[in-house]
Amino acid sequence: MLANYLPAAHIQRVAQVADWQAALRLCAAPLRAGGFITPAYVDAIIATHEKIGPYYVLAPQIALAHARPEDGALRQGLALLVLEQPVAFHSTENDPVDLVWMFCATDHKAHLSMLAALAELLDNAATLAAIRAAKDAPAIAALAAPF
Repeated sequence: MLANYLPAAHIQRVAQVADWQAALRLCAAPLRAGGFITPAYVDAIIATHEKIGPYYVLAPQIALAHARPEDGALRQGLALLVLEQPVAFHSTENDPVDLVWMFCATDHKAHLSMLAALAELLDNAATLAAIRAAKDAPAIAALAAPF
């Protein structure tokens, strides 16, 4: 299932980023380049974060950034940014973050099966450890593909 939404081209591994906003913009870059989202989509995530806090930092070291479909989602998709040096998202319980996921969906239902598959991956500690240790995007995509 995730193989349909998380190709190697949507995965990046970098040493570090300046801050959480830079992490979000970098994570979104493949989705923007592929026509999955508009620039307004990331702006909406950042604006909502600034208004209500890091609502998408769901677990220790894991962010699942998203906005509403009407905020600039053009196609359903998923991206991942792996940070070698975790960054603070100002989540008191789950900082710092080293896995920044971003998904987009064009309605409120179509993406549910994608999220169910992603939830299964995120619940698998061995797979998360392997993703963190993987050296490149194709290796990470292969780890996610069975989910």
